[in-house]
Amino acid sequence: MNFNLQDIIDKHVHFIVDPWDGSLPFAVFKWDDSMGAVDEILDKEFTTIDIAKCLNGQDRPTERLYFCSKMYPPPPSSITQIPQDFISWIHLKRDLEKSALESGNPILSNGGYKNTSGQYCKIFKCSYCYRNKRESRAKQPTDGMPFRSITLVNDKKIVVESMERKE
Repeated sequence: MNFNLQDIIDKHVHFIVDPWDGSLPFAVFKWDDSMGAVDEILDKEFTTIDIAKCLNGQDRPTERLYFCSKMYPPPPSSITQIPQDFISWIHLKRDLEKSALESGNPILSNGGYKNTSGQYCKIFKCSYCYRNKRESRAKQPTDGMPFRSITLVNDKKIVVESMERKE
């Protein structure tokens, strides 16, 4: 079998260069201005769509997505912060995270913000991209300090020394 190294490299570069699209299937109501009042669509059957396709205006003319208000009752007010123990938010967050994980695109919700109109918004982010690798701030071993006695990695030396003392 003859392998061409350049073909293997080209194949891997192709996968790196290809844009990656996330997917988040979830049951929602889609709404835009042509549909009339929002209350009219909420009486219809909700459909499972890929929410990721509706972000940043990709799925025009969709303007808003509404979650089922029977399964996830909204908070009493959008101008007050959602309490951490608000059961509807907990269920919605868990179901969104579960759906994203099952489709291979894990997300996490890490807080929110207050927008310019005074409404509190929650943020979901890709859990792969959100947590960037950071350099360790721990002291590196030197000749004067060859290992750190407080780590579990180097506990064998401590155990050996304590065994020698017992004998």
